[in-house]
Amino acid sequence: MRKAIVLLLVMLSMAIYGEEIEFSTLKESNGIYYSNGQKFTGKAVIKSPDGKIVKMEEFKNGEKDGIIKVYYTNGNLKFEIEVKKNKQEGITKTYYESGKLEGKMQFTNGELDGDDISYYENGQVKSKAKYENGKLNGRMKIYNPKGKIISEGIFENGELISEVKY
Repeated sequence: MRKAIVLLLVMLSMAIYGEEIEFSTLKESNGIYYSNGQKFTGKAVIKSPDGKIVKMEEFKNGEKDGIIKVYYTNGNLKFEIEVKKNKQEGITKTYYESGKLEGKMQFTNGELDGDDISYYENGQVKSKAKYENGKLNGRMKIYNPKGKIISEGIFENGELISEVKY
């Protein structure tokens, strides 16, 4: 009975999320990905020679749609990108090889739009900035590894208006 339930759950998840295939088997035409002549829905993976997943991308109706993950050779996550209809949409996170968070950025329609925060490997904030439509806008702060502000700039439409170094 337990095996039947597990099998049912596996089949249900494949029906919901589509299949998982090797990325190299997909064919791309004008930004649309196909598997066996059909627009692909599911996960495509690239694996290292020893079988570890190096990259995983989610697709819906032939377009990148969902999460893209890339891994270091040690198996830790390198970055994670949210995509919608082939464009970055939502949060992108980058990681140090140790697995600690390196940065997170907000994207809208493929452009930086919102907070961009980077971190030192010790967890302290390295920099904070705001973007609007792909351009720096507002205050950008840069910190030392102990968390003290070392410089601050004000940007307008991507142009540096003023800067103070501490």
